[in-house]
Amino acid sequence: MRIGGKNFVQCVLVLFFAAALGHAAAMDRKYQRVRRGIWLWTGAAAAFLFVVRADERLEEYSGAIPGILCFILLQFTLFAKLYGLADCFAFSCCGIFIGAFGGGLRECLLHMLLSTGILGTVQFCRGNVNRSGNLKEPKAFIPYIAVALPVIVLWLARRELGVTF
Repeated sequence: MRIGGKNFVQCVLVLFFAAALGHAAAMDRKYQRVRRGIWLWTGAAAAFLFVVRADERLEEYSGAIPGILCFILLQFTLFAKLYGLADCFAFSCCGIFIGAFGGGLRECLLHMLLSTGILGTVQFCRGNVNRSGNLKEPKAFIPYIAVALPVIVLWLARRELGVTF
């Protein structure tokens, strides 16, 4: 099977995005700090992927833009107080990436819910949740964001593949 030029570019952008997000997750896990420069690369890869994929179905993808922008605005206005700025950047970059696969605000919020659910479940099983539902000891959130992203993207990709559940 031969990969065409556009498919090759998409593969490179997905791999670049995954590597940048993975690097951010590793930094967050090790230092609980992420350099802001990584989000420039992660966001750029997601944005370029969005443009490359939207070229084929401009009307469908242009409808997702307001939802993604609303999601990014929500991240930095409402959710920045709940978790760190690095997590807001991670969710925002992931929102653009989700948009590249045809997702909108609903899928971005679903990604947030899934990420939070995975974090809560893992930390509850480890005994790191107090009676009020907060973490006793803060933990890195970006690894959970990164783990939840492929689930959402695969759920979106099922439409393109014609798979029904």
